[in-house]
Amino acid sequence: MNIYMLTRWGNGTNEDGPDCSDDTHMIVRAENLDRASEIADPLLLKLLKCAPGGRPVQEFTHSATLFGCTDNPKESEGIICWPWYSFSPPQNCTSMWVRDSIADGWHTYEEYYGEPPCLGPNA
Repeated sequence: MNIYMLTRWGNGTNEDGPDCSDDTHMIVRAENLDRASEIADPLLLKLLKCAPGGRPVQEFTHSATLFGCTDNPKESEGIICWPWYSFSPPQNCTSMWVRDSIADGWHTYEEYYGEPPCLGPNA
């Protein structure tokens, strides 16, 4: 079972919209990335989408980062950590994906940006 951090750009509490506010994150355990987003995306429907008079955020996750995996057979798919708002997701991971819409599907970080994630000088 894989452990992913899924991120939606922005959150619905800031009137300036998704480009000017902390992102919405959650940690999910799932067999694969598609399954992780199937688990996470419906939860976003329960969160505030738009501050009064503000620009709305979208109702799906935009990026995913693989944190690791677990072999414990007693663990099942699901949300490990409920949504929280904070700065952008970690950038020093090798397994990252991005999407602009659910229909477009996931693209690796390299496919999307044309370069590998920034791994820093000690990578």
